[in-house]
Amino acid sequence: MKWKTPIEYLSQEVDVVLIGCGGTGSFVMGELSMLHDLLARLGHPGISVTAYDGSPVREANLGRQRFHAADLGLPKAQALVDAERCYNGFAWEAKGDYDVGQGHFNHRRPTVYITAVDKPSFRAQFGSKFATLSKGNGLWIDAGNDNKTGQVVLGGAGLPTAYDLFAGQYEVMEDDLSKSCSSAEAVAKQDFGVNSTAARIVGQLMWNMFRHGGLDSHGAFFDVHRLSVDPMPIDEKVWSSFGYSPKTQ
Repeated sequence: MKWKTPIEYLSQEVDVVLIGCGGTGSFVMGELSMLHDLLARLGHPGISVTAYDGSPVREANLGRQRFHAADLGLPKAQALVDAERCYNGFAWEAKGDYDVGQGHFNHRRPTVYITAVDKPSFRAQFGSKFATLSKGNGLWIDAGNDNKTGQVVLGGAGLPTAYDLFAGQYEVMEDDLSKSCSSAEAVAKQDFGVNSTAARIVGQLMWNMFRHGGLDSHGAFFDVHRLSVDPMPIDEKVWSSFGYSPKTQ
């Protein structure tokens, strides 16, 4: 089964809301930068990014996340957006922590929400309100991972979201509120490459939907130790294995 990209995403500038600019989100920003530049060169209006993350860049973030010593102390979203303004001239925006439901975006324009937040409670809260936030053909890409494995799911506009597929898991998982004190401790929690792999899949999903007009798979599961990536096909039988049935939604 193939999912077709809603026509407005192919003809209009697309708002991208990046929520979380840490491990995975910092690498997603790099993917978005390259994506926007290439789309513009091919005649597409491109994307306009608003990044959310008010937490400061800490010493433990260096090495594993896409930050540098000069960024220490800056809000993560601000550090990433400032770099894009400086090097690429993009007029993107940085904001503090995201408040689910604030909904000040222009819903007349197509919008992609990207969540890269390592709190199951946030995913459950965001997922339960996504239909209200998205207004029609809004899309949500969720990127999640543990130490060495992860998954990325694109949902909305007829596709099940990560919340549709994994809500039961989000509701029983506890948030890890501890912060790493060193790079060694940080990489013990999330191994090198797991965040950039998730971000690369996010970027590829977006490129496929823009450039090729649709998707054959709307996500993937990966394991950086096994060097494996398994697609999530657009298939009702696959969805039903997660307890989701479009006929009952």
